[in-house]
Amino acid sequence: MAAPKKYSDELRERATRMALDAIAAEGQRMGPIRRIADQLDIHPKALRSWVKRAEADAGPAPGRAGELAHRAPVEVEAVYRAAGYDHNAEPARVGDR
Repeated sequence: MAAPKKYSDELRERATRMALDAIAAEGQRMGPIRRIADQLDIHPKALRSWVKRAEADAGPAPGRAGELAHRAPVEVEAVYRAAGYDHNAEPARVGDR
């Protein structure tokens, strides 16, 4: 038998929605998450994990690296090449500078 949930589904959805709105408005993550968690008497780590899950469920945000995940490898290579990345270059080593 599974343990009972500490937070109701309604509270999770409401807190997640509030946090996502605040993050979008303020442009930062931890401040709004801590503030909303305190207001609703939720552990900040719990709210942070709900927000991460909601963001992952929503798909990659425009302009993020994850945006390239659904593209064909040739198209991804062209994007990296246009940005100046060379996949064939040797990685820099700590004493080579």
